[in-house]
Amino acid sequence: MKLRALIFGRALALSALCAAVSVGVVAAQGQPGKGAAAPQAPEAEMKAAQTVQNAPDTNAAIVAADAFVKKYPKSTLRPQLLRLVAGRIEEERDAAQRATLSENFFKTFNSPAEANIIKPVLVQSYVAAKRLDDAYRVADPSAVDQFEDPLAMLITLTMTGAQEGQQKNTKYVQQSQQLGMKAIEILEADRKPADTDAAAWGEYKAKWLPLVYHYLAVMSYTTGNSADAKAKIEKAAALNSTDPFTYLLRGRIADEEYEQLANQHKAASGAAKDELLKKALAQMDMVVDAYAHAVALTEGDARYEQLRAQLMPLLENYYKFLNKGSTDGMKKLIDKYKKPATTP
Repeated sequence: MKLRALIFGRALALSALCAAVSVGVVAAQGQPGKGAAAPQAPEAEMKAAQTVQNAPDTNAAIVAADAFVKKYPKSTLRPQLLRLVAGRIEEERDAAQRATLSENFFKTFNSPAEANIIKPVLVQSYVAAKRLDDAYRVADPSAVDQFEDPLAMLITLTMTGAQEGQQKNTKYVQQSQQLGMKAIEILEADRKPADTDAAAWGEYKAKWLPLVYHYLAVMSYTTGNSADAKAKIEKAAALNSTDPFTYLLRGRIADEEYEQLANQHKAASGAAKDELLKKALAQMDMVVDAYAHAVALTEGDARYEQLRAQLMPLLENYYKFLNKGSTDGMKKLIDKYKKPATTP
């Protein structure tokens, strides 16, 4: 029994994606020189810093910051201005503009440590602007550990690699897999960004850790590594992924294993044939369970209407195959995996 059309991932609007995975703002836009831990600086520097603070737009803030740094390259206010400008760049809505501003940022704050603060913003801007070669050039796996709070960027590139792989473009898959494993390392080690509270971090981790495993599984599957795809998708499922595509891919992999067992059964004889039949039917049971889980998670969600319409007849056919043509009990199986109702 074959699944004619495999849908194992969602189409992503990359500009929205970059915002969706963000765990915080690069920098708080505090007033230079203000606050309990504010650095001391001469009055002239304070006034010049206010020009950056009061700039009418981000480009003007970069120009003012550039003038400040050229005049006061060793000022104690330099780190504050860097974060102020970085924060304003991140808030720009237009991805192409955000990328250009980030590039201009590097011309002023040009030390490696300073550049590592804005690089995650630059990479996500490149992705949103569909400048993928530039995004992956900056996000070199050997360098990203030095970036400040790179997690959102790592997740974005993991998903981007999976999406590109689905579209038969495997150029970025290997690097995306490396970056995805770095994201998993951060999430599983609970390396929470400093400006994220514990409750928000817990929710973020619960949502994105299974999805990172999911997208790693997609990349392995699209490049023919079924064993690794299975291991990764099982991990996503074990983490209680609420994405129906996780269980669709899980079912697809199980279905392919069923086909292999069924073919072996046809060629076998005697006791071996009987044993292979048992294994094949057990494998088909796993397919049904996975597809029922996927169907359950599509209910009431308009985003998954097409998936549900394609998957329900398939699930019904498989269920009948295992249950002598009957669908008795199928609804109960689906209901088992439905999302709990949320209290308004």
